[in-house]
Amino acid sequence: MSRRHLTVLVVGATGSIGIHVVEHAIRVGHMVRAFVRDADKARGLAPGAQVVIGDLTKPGTQWFDYNRARRTEHADGQRAAAGP
Repeated sequence: MSRRHLTVLVVGATGSIGIHVVEHAIRVGHMVRAFVRDADKARGLAPGAQVVIGDLTKPGTQWFDYNRARRTEHADGQRAAAGP
């Protein structure tokens, strides 16, 4: 049985949990869209992640940024790993 490869949006991709979610998803062959606040921290993500910069903590911008991340290409799934 072949495994279906998905496009996954990971919110909080550079956090202590998100970085592992990104790494695992890429390792098993999924396409990963990594939603991050800090472009410098995103450089430490596994190669192959598509980085989208945004900030869920800034009122008035988080939904625009999040929706932009979703619009760049359809995501089959989402994993939220954003902390406080």
